[in-house]
Amino acid sequence: MPQKIKKYFFTVGNFLIGFVLLLTFALSKYQDFQSYRLELLQRKAELENRQEYFKNLDYLQAELKKYEPELVKINSSLPSDPLAPTLLDFFQKAASQNGLVFKRIEFNKTSLVSERPYLLKKEIAIIVDSPYSSFRKFILDVEKSSRLIQIESLSFALPEKGDVFTFNLIASISFLPEVKALEGGAFEEF
Repeated sequence: MPQKIKKYFFTVGNFLIGFVLLLTFALSKYQDFQSYRLELLQRKAELENRQEYFKNLDYLQAELKKYEPELVKINSSLPSDPLAPTLLDFFQKAASQNGLVFKRIEFNKTSLVSERPYLLKKEIAIIVDSPYSSFRKFILDVEKSSRLIQIESLSFALPEKGDVFTFNLIASISFLPEVKALEGGAFEEF
């Protein structure tokens, strides 16, 4: 019987050692499985968040499309470049429609708008010859435009003959510079 007992203990011992090894191996694989499962759940949640984000962006884009005419007006009123040919073309057309003769257009300094630090304004000096009634129509056209143009000062000289005055007009044009122009707290001279 001692032989049978040895076999019995040997079998039980092998079974226990095998069970412990299996348990150790299985536990390690289970921990790996749990780690991968947790990572998968995190990535799935991240993917769902991104999908929700892009869905929200699509919704916002559709909402903005409803206001496209108004946004075009805003973009034209706040150009990124105050010296754009379209602005000069606007002044030229408004002047020619009202019978003004440009003598000189001069761009002056650029400064920050104190009420809105993200906006800049560029001064423009305009000297024109025109009858008073035509100049008045020109000023009304400038004020009615969608651009943010503000008349800063106005002076005129009496006509030597007839009714043609020489008007000196200083206006400021507000504009929204590109982000890189405002980096570092300074702005480029336009």
